[in-house]
Amino acid sequence: MPRQGNGNDCRVFVMKCMEIWTPRVVVDDYFSKVNIPNIKIQYANQLFFSSKNTADKSLVTHFFGEGKFHRVKKSVTSESNAS
Repeated sequence: MPRQGNGNDCRVFVMKCMEIWTPRVVVDDYFSKVNIPNIKIQYANQLFFSSKNTADKSLVTHFFGEGKFHRVKKSVTSESNAS
């Protein structure tokens, strides 16, 4: 059974174990504590984009499409390459 490395991730461990548990499953084969940050993101996305969530999702779904926000691409100059 995977073990958490802190006192904050128990809810994620419990939820993931409940999600994948069957009588003969070896939970260690499915996830470990290094997977917890990604599992948290997956759960947040599932909750936010759930059909039962009636909150306005337009800020997220149109984040890059309306021209208000731009991805900033860091350019590498020749001066920084010379050092």
